[in-house]
Amino acid sequence: KVSVMCDHAMLAIRTIKDSFRNRVAYYKTELRESFIGDHRIISEFESAINNGHFRPYVQPQIASNGCIRGGEVLVRWFHPTDGMIRPDQFIKILEQTGVISRLDRHMWELACIQLKRWDEMGLKKSYLSINISQKDFYLLDVYNVITGLIYKYNIDPARLHLEVTESAIMDDPTNHLQLIARLRKRGFIVEIDDFGSGYSSLNMLKDLDADVLKIDMGFLQKTTNPEKSTTILKMIIALAKSLNMQVITEGVEKLEQVEFLSRFGCDIYQGFYFAKPMPVE
Repeated sequence: KVSVMCDHAMLAIRTIKDSFRNRVAYYKTELRESFIGDHRIISEFESAINNGHFRPYVQPQIASNGCIRGGEVLVRWFHPTDGMIRPDQFIKILEQTGVISRLDRHMWELACIQLKRWDEMGLKKSYLSINISQKDFYLLDVYNVITGLIYKYNIDPARLHLEVTESAIMDDPTNHLQLIARLRKRGFIVEIDDFGSGYSSLNMLKDLDADVLKIDMGFLQKTTNPEKSTTILKMIIALAKSLNMQVITEGVEKLEQVEFLSRFGCDIYQGFYFAKPMPVE
């Protein structure tokens, strides 16, 4: 039928919507299956939020002396029939539809609840890092939401670290830098996430007052010139130190990476060498 052909054509067009190079798209049956899967994620999202199917996993962050300082909060979806759904299967579609901010806010609160539990257990030094996505700046009143959670659960704001990507900051630097300054003044620790994988603007570092620079090891791993990569990493760490910023390196998978990062002055490590993301318990 013509209507079915049109539906197939529209599904194919979606695959090149944001491409400036591809002008022709081809329909495959996998596109329809993917489309149905995306709609299922959206249709079941609200129920999953309300029924506690989204749960916090934490990947520990280890200091250079071997002590656990805290961890990054990561989301996992435990579906009642499908089991655990990986983030790469649902995060992108939630971002495209804008409901990612609903999930982010939910995870922020779960992080605060966990910090409160640790307080009651006498664990008052460990922190948790939460992610603020690019769309959160536009769809949420980030300052009031986060400060409201701190007030609600009576938590020291310094124990709730805020991870913001450099790409999100550069999307609207004037307003976002002002917001970050307000959050730091309130006592939150701000981390620049994935440094080296986005704009990597030195001009941004000039104007940005942050507490932690979080380096992504990934941008140095795939290279034909490891000597240059090592030099770049060394200089980034030295730059952060000169700006009075701590350094976290994520994606650390090997002992030799830990050893040379330690020589260069890295403060905290995160990666599979130490631990995978795990349930809070």
